[in-house]
Amino acid sequence: MVLVGLYGGFAVLNQCFEILKIMEGEHDANVTSIVGLKDHETVITASSDPKIVVWNVFNDDIPIRKYLDHKDTIYSLELFPCGKFLASGGRDRSIKVWKLRYYN
Repeated sequence: MVLVGLYGGFAVLNQCFEILKIMEGEHDANVTSIVGLKDHETVITASSDPKIVVWNVFNDDIPIRKYLDHKDTIYSLELFPCGKFLASGGRDRSIKVWKLRYYN
């Protein structure tokens, strides 16, 4: 699965570069960073709106979770090797570490 950031969301492409799905509606700005989890279902996006959104690519109805503590554009996301934590860094010069919770 290949993930490409868009304005307001992201696209999922296959190995032949065909668009399989477009997920949108939760960001109000460009997606600046994307992380796909090993389960091939969960995708985490960050943007300049500044929100982090956890998505399930098989359920477009609602996002799984949102993280809203940054004050400005989020530039990067990185998943810890254990898969339980996510680090984010942004223009507000802060680094946040989030314990991932996949369900509300």
